[in-house]
Amino acid sequence: MSLSGFATHHLKAILFVTVLLCLLGAVIAASFPVSILPDITFPRIIVIAESGDRPVSMMEAGVTRPLEQALASIPGVAHLHSMSQRGASEVTIDFNWGVDILQTIQLINGRVAETRGSLPPDVKITTERMNPTVFPIIGLSLQSKSHSLTDLWSTATYSLRPRLTRLPGVARVEVQGGAIPEIAVTVDPSKLAAFRLALPDVEQAITAANVVRSVGRINARFKQYQAIVSGQITDPEELKRVTITQKNGVAVPLEAVADIRQTVQDRTTSVTADGGDAVLLNIVRQPEANTVAVSQAVEAELRAFKATVPADVHVGSFYNQSTLIAEAISSVRDAVLIGALLAVVVLMLFLGNLRATAVTAIIIPATVLITFLLMRLAGLTLNLMTLGALAVGVGLVIDDAIVVVENVFRHLSRGEERQRAIELAAHEIAAPMISSTITTVVVFLPLVLLTGVEGAFFTALAVTLSIALLVSLLLALLVSPTLCVAFLRVRPGEV
Repeated sequence: MSLSGFATHHLKAILFVTVLLCLLGAVIAASFPVSILPDITFPRIIVIAESGDRPVSMMEAGVTRPLEQALASIPGVAHLHSMSQRGASEVTIDFNWGVDILQTIQLINGRVAETRGSLPPDVKITTERMNPTVFPIIGLSLQSKSHSLTDLWSTATYSLRPRLTRLPGVARVEVQGGAIPEIAVTVDPSKLAAFRLALPDVEQAITAANVVRSVGRINARFKQYQAIVSGQITDPEELKRVTITQKNGVAVPLEAVADIRQTVQDRTTSVTADGGDAVLLNIVRQPEANTVAVSQAVEAELRAFKATVPADVHVGSFYNQSTLIAEAISSVRDAVLIGALLAVVVLMLFLGNLRATAVTAIIIPATVLITFLLMRLAGLTLNLMTLGALAVGVGLVIDDAIVVVENVFRHLSRGEERQRAIELAAHEIAAPMISSTITTVVVFLPLVLLTGVEGAFFTALAVTLSIALLVSLLLALLVSPTLCVAFLRVRPGEV
C-alpha cells in the first residue's frame, strides 16, 4: 500500500496522532528555554587566581608562571594568554574546536591541584568556561540618599542576593561596588617588640579566634542536628580582647600592640547609576534556564523585597536581556504570521476555493508546533537563529502541501471517484515532492560542518530548518490527503 493509500484508509488515526503531536509541541513551546543566542560552549577556559593585595611582581612570579607551566601541557591547547595585576592573575586557555570541554575542565582542575603546593597558601583559584550564560541577563542597582554605601552593600549581599539566588533558573548573583566593611588592625612595631612578639604571632592569634567549627551532633525526636560553634568576629571591641600570648601569667590582648578600628576596603572600582554612587547586582542564569521566565521571577521577588526595605532605598534595573529577547521574538513572530497570512492570501487567489486553502494553510501551524517538539528533543532553544530559521521556512514548508492539494483539486474537478482520485493524486507527486524537499535539506545541512563561532551559530539554523522541511514533507504525504478526504469538496468541472 502506498503512503497516499495508507493516509486515506487511516484517516482518524493520522489526525489523532497529528493533533497529539501539535498539542505536545504547544506545551513544549510554553516552557522552551529562551535566550538571545544559541547555547554555545566556546573552547575557552579561564583560570582566575586571587591573592589579596599581593604586588604584581609577586603575583607574576609566584602564581601566574607556575599556573602557565602547569596548564600549557594539557592536550588540545591552541593558545594560552595570561594577565597579572595587583592581587589577581588570569590565565586564558583557548583549545581546538571539538574538544570535550567538560573533560578538559577536569584536567585543568587536576593540574591546578597538583600545582597548589607551590603556590602561596592564601591563593583562591576558580575555573570558568566561556559560553553565553556566563554573561549577566539582568543588572540591578541599589541607591539611597540617606544610607551609606556600606549599608547598601550589606543590604545587597545579605538580604537581596540570597533571595535572588534561590530563584529557579538563577546560577549566581554577583555584587559590585559599594563600600565593603572590614576591621583594620594596624600593628605598632615598637609595642610588638616590647612584648617580644612577631607579626606572625598576631596573625595566628586572629586566625585562631576567627573560626567556625562543628562540635558534634544532637539527636532529638528522631532527628539529628549538627552543632556548630561560630567564633567569627564582626565587632572591633571583640577583636581588641583577643589574646595573643601570655607573659608571666598575664594575657596580652591585641589592643596592647595594635590600633583596631572599623573601616572599609580600599575602593579600586567606582560604580555609579543615574550619576550617583550605587551598588550593582548582576544576575547570571543557568544554561538551560528560560531568560524571560527568570526575569519575571526576579521582578516578582523585587516587588516583595521593596516592601521590606526603607522607602528611600531605590532598586532599579539598568539592563534586562529579556527585553531584547521579547522584542526579537515578537519581531520574528510577526514575520512568521505575516508570511503565513500572505501565503494563505496567495493560495486563495490561485485556488479560488476556501476549503482547499484551509486544508493547505493548516499545514503551517502544524509544522511549526511539531518542529518545536523535535527541536526540544534535539536540545535546541528558542533564539534568534532558530526563530529566524522558522521565519525563513514559512514559505518552504507550505510548498509540498500546495502541490498535493492542487493535484487532488485537479483530479476531483475531472469528476473522478473521490477516494481513488485523492490516492492517485497524492501518489503521482510523492516522488517529486520527496526529491525536492531532500534537495533543499541537502543545501542547508552542510552548514553543520562549519567550525568555530560561525558553525556554532549556523548549526542551529540549519538543523531547525531541516527539521521543519522534513516535518512539512511528512504532513504533506500523510495529513494533506487525509484532510482532503475529510474536508475538500470540489464539483466536477470546477477550476
